[in-house]
This record gives sequence, structure tokens and C-alpha cells, in this order.
Amino acid sequence: MSPLFYLALTAYFVGTVFSLLYFSRGGHTLGRIYLGSVIVGFATHTLLLGTMWFRAHQFPTASHAGSMVFFSWVIIILLAAFEARYRLPVVGSFVLPIAFVPMLYAAFLGHGPSQAPAILKSGWFLAHTSLAFLADAAFVIAFAVGWMYLLQERQVKSHRPGANFRRLPPLATLDEINHRAIAVGFPLLTVGILTGAIWAEVVYGKLPFDAKVAWSCGTWLIYGLILNMRQAFGWRGRKAAQLSIAGFALAMFSYIIVNIFFTGFHSFQFFNALQPPAA
Repeated sequence: MSPLFYLALTAYFVGTVFSLLYFSRGGHTLGRIYLGSVIVGFATHTLLLGTMWFRAHQFPTASHAGSMVFFSWVIIILLAAFEARYRLPVVGSFVLPIAFVPMLYAAFLGHGPSQAPAILKSGWFLAHTSLAFLADAAFVIAFAVGWMYLLQERQVKSHRPGANFRRLPPLATLDEINHRAIAVGFPLLTVGILTGAIWAEVVYGKLPFDAKVAWSCGTWLIYGLILNMRQAFGWRGRKAAQLSIAGFALAMFSYIIVNIFFTGFHSFQFFNALQPPAA
């Protein structure tokens, strides 16, 4: 990995530590260090992705390590978008540690393939993976806010709220953010699945079915259920928070476990087998 990667990784590590300190202790100084580290990390991260794309002549998601770097980047983008809308830096205390994990994982993966298979250079592949990761990033926000909701609800019901009660947003605000994050992620996932189907049709002449397709459809059904039940039966608050956590667990199982350990045309082993020989 390049020095840009380790600079971004270090900045996110510092930001993660200070975001947790900001949540546990409060204080403007801790908050400024946390936000400043994220800004430095994101700027470096963006430059890193551009460099990876330019040097390899392939979208970063064409490799395992590159996909982790890209996933972390889109999480930060959506975190910034929700922060701009709600002005709640404390949300980052729950989201930033999650964004740091893919970058740390990528550090252990090292370099991806030097040249991607031809089927991964399609515009449909770029659209499919970009939309899917954006959807997952939105579900990260919903997952984190879901935990925040449950934590705050516990504080409220205890009738003896601690310091965290004052640092966490009101339950109604957390429920709204949870809903909006899922409302953003669900259509992105829908279009991501559709572009993936088109890409598979172009490449294979049919829609292959494997474990990844099955788990992705299951994830889509859960988030669709959350939105539908909210409208039809008023499922809000605790139920929505619990389902958003369950949906995220399914989404991560679909990406991490299925892509690595299952066989099929979505697995990294499958695409590595298509890797053209080195010149």
C-alpha cells in the first residue's frame, strides 16, 4: 500500500480515538481534533482512490483491498452528508469506528491484482459496485443510529439517565435519521441489484445464481420490510432500530462471509482465477 493509504489510515485512527473520547467525555477540543482528523483522512483518502484508479486503469472495487478502501470512503461521504443535515457530530462517534475497520482490513490484504479481468472493466460493473457500496454505507448509518436509539431508550427507561443521555440526540431525531438512511439505501440497493443483473446478462448471457445473489435479495427484503411496515403499521422506534441492526448484519454477512468463503461468480476466488497472467 502507498504512503497515502497509511496517512489516511492513521488520520482515521486518530479520528476514531478522539470521536470515542468526544462521546464519553465531551468537550470542544476533543471534537475539533476528531473532526480535523476526519477531514485530513478524507482528503488523503480521496487522493488515494484517484491514484489507485489512475495507476491501475481499473475501478478500485475490482480488487478485494480496493473494495475495502472504497467502502470506507463512501461511509465517510454519507456520514458527512447526514452531519451536514442534522449537525450531530456524536453520530460520527458510532459511524467512524465502522469506517475505520475496512481500511484496517485492507492494510492486511496488501495489493490487489495488478490487472483486473476484462469482465470487471465494464461500466455496468462500476455502476453495480458503486451503488451497492453506497447502499451499504447508508445501512451503516442506520445500523449505528439504531444502536444509538437503543442506548438512549435504555437511558430514558432507567429513570436515572447518565452522562450519555445528554450527549445522545432525542429518540425522535434518532428514529428520523434511521428512517432517512434506510430510505436512501434501499433504492440504491435496488438499482445496484438491477445493474448487477444487467452486467451479468451482458457478460454471461444469463443471470447466474449463487449465494451472494440469494443473500443480497434477503437483505433487500428486510430493508423493504422496514420501510413498508413503517408506512403500513407504524413500525418506528425500537422495532425499526432492531430491524436496521439485523439488516446490516445480513448485508455484512453477504459481503464479507459470502464473498470470501462461498463459491460462486461473486467470490474473490472466482475473479482471481480469471486474472490474466503477468506479462
